[in-house]
Amino acid sequence: MKLDMDLVRKILLWLESDPTIKKSNAEEVALGTAFEEKMVEIKLSFDGQGCNFLDGSEFDGESKDKVLYHYRKLLEADFVNGQDEADFVNILDISFTGHQFLDEIRDDEVWRRTKEGAMKIGSFSIETLRDVAKAIVKKMIKDWTDGELEI
Repeated sequence: MKLDMDLVRKILLWLESDPTIKKSNAEEVALGTAFEEKMVEIKLSFDGQGCNFLDGSEFDGESKDKVLYHYRKLLEADFVNGQDEADFVNILDISFTGHQFLDEIRDDEVWRRTKEGAMKIGSFSIETLRDVAKAIVKKMIKDWTDGELEI
């Protein structure tokens, strides 16, 4: 299956905005609290039209398999902390790396320009997207400061 970076971004934005995602407490984990107890189970219901999440949000009629695949890829990329089960994914929270990536592509205009830049380059790898997004933000900062701030 092809990785859909728009869906990756949507999932990260949704996870970040979901107040039910619990944050780990390193002290409790160190004292032996079971990792699994700290997780929020992200259950997907599939109605034939698309995936619906616990809060009722919908990802444009994406298939359950596609959404689960992308959750698994987010786990593999260390963008989220959690566990992969047979037919669902447990998510603890967004990792530091995931937050960094999301901060680089959060703004809709930056994301649009990032995708345009990646298309011109011919690569949609996460590293390319990060580099393009960073370059766009640096240019925006330079323009905003009239070039007074060197980055």
